[in-house]
Amino acid sequence: MVTNSSLLAVILMYSNRNTYISFELNIISEFMSEVITLRVSSETKRLMGEIDLNWSEELRSYIETRIKSFRLHKLLPEIYKTASKIRVKGDSTLLIREDRDAR
Repeated sequence: MVTNSSLLAVILMYSNRNTYISFELNIISEFMSEVITLRVSSETKRLMGEIDLNWSEELRSYIETRIKSFRLHKLLPEIYKTASKIRVKGDSTLLIREDRDAR
């Protein structure tokens, strides 16, 4: 589970000969943001400057998407366990016919 304290401890690093790039991370709420530092090579930073892109928003969006993905992945065993207990009784052909007729 992602908590305020775990987000405060997030520092992303890459290689030894790199440049720091800072950006704000708005992930908990609209009213709270934290600053984390990302280390990239000088070449990567130069190439990022050549591209007209809001890197803060791009990285923030990527991190939020990855967190959602990991949280969902963590829930999948429980979802499968619950779904395996559900038994549907009835004729599925009637449901399919009803759906096709509704189109």
